Amino acid sequence: MTPRRERLLLDEMVPPVLAELLSDRGIDALAVAAAPALVSATDYELVEHAFALERTIVTMDVRDFHRLHTTRVATGLPMPPLIFINPARFPLSRRAIPRLAAALVATVEAGGASGFGGIRWLAPVK
Repeated sequence: MTPRRERLLLDEMVPPVLAELLSDRGIDALAVAAAPALVSATDYELVEHAFALERTIVTMDVRDFHRLHTTRVATGLPMPPLIFINPARFPLSRRAIPRLAAALVATVEAGGASGFGGIRWLAPVK
């Protein structure tokens, strides 16, 4: 049986152009900013949506999503995997987006966040 291919949900802070770059590289990525039904969703609603659709959330909003993760796990509620982006390592400038895409591709190819307790920090590609 082949492992599940990572499907990403890019939080509202992540530019939609990143979803296009990832799609060009064969990765199923949905940007919240490009999905009208999700644009005004709360973090809790995004978590529910991502879990229902088996998507990993990619976000820079570490504080809020880590809090949600901790609360949901402690109360036995399901939680989708998370990939955290450190804005100091990956500034959201136009020039940095291809580097961010390459790091996400490498992360997905390495198994995403599923093997890391459901949370993984995005690391630059060397």
